[in-house]
Amino acid sequence: MTRRFDGRRALVTGSSRGIGAGVAERLAAEGADVALVARTLGTHATLPGSLEETAARIAKYGTKVEIVVADLTDEQQRDTVVPLAIEKLGGTIDILVNNAAAAIYQPLSDYPLRRRRLMFEANVHAPLDLMQAVVPGMVANGYGWIVNVSSGTVKPWQGPPFTWVEPGTAMTVYGASKAALNRMSNGMGVELYGQGFASTRFNRGQRCSVRAPKSWSVRLSGRIRSNLWKKWWKRSQRCVIATPSLPRARASAWT
Repeated sequence: MTRRFDGRRALVTGSSRGIGAGVAERLAAEGADVALVARTLGTHATLPGSLEETAARIAKYGTKVEIVVADLTDEQQRDTVVPLAIEKLGGTIDILVNNAAAAIYQPLSDYPLRRRRLMFEANVHAPLDLMQAVVPGMVANGYGWIVNVSSGTVKPWQGPPFTWVEPGTAMTVYGASKAALNRMSNGMGVELYGQGFASTRFNRGQRCSVRAPKSWSVRLSGRIRSNLWKKWWKRSQRCVIATPSLPRARASAWT
């Protein structure tokens, strides 16, 4: 590892398991102090992984690792995330990775309002609130990196005739929430352009590229199969970590 993030402070949401845990570990391995954010502190009743497990696993890298337990769908709880992370890490956040998300698949014909609200709280309002909370510190420092994890489900179906893969239209609300996240990522990049920032989003999948300095855009595309998850997860964390590099850097093609 190059330790290229020595002295940087990062906040990664959804870091109790999966992509978030992998990204947090890579950041720590590269020298960053990391605030881990999720709802699951200890053992989960049905899902593997927890904040405690992630923290224990990455402690070997010798950087500061702090835990912030919060339900990001709760406005009051998520308002405490960045202040607590700043307090625990001892300074403003340099790298924000909005990875946490809610994915509830159900046909539109009977998709209840409460689930729509939950999805947009997790996938739209929470990332924006966290971005708004870290931006003042980034502006004061003159640099910062924001990474938002999106999805290939943002693409509309072409037709008629229409063809799709499972779960078909059941993923429409999820895709709509991620499309909103894409627009906000783009808008934040426009607002912060020229101030030393990189505001980036990438789609979950198997390939990535980072384009043009000062106009960062990361895309991941492809479907995930369970037997490919571990391999893809390692690749995806490389894609994320490629983003907060020096402006002259390029990264491409983990295939």
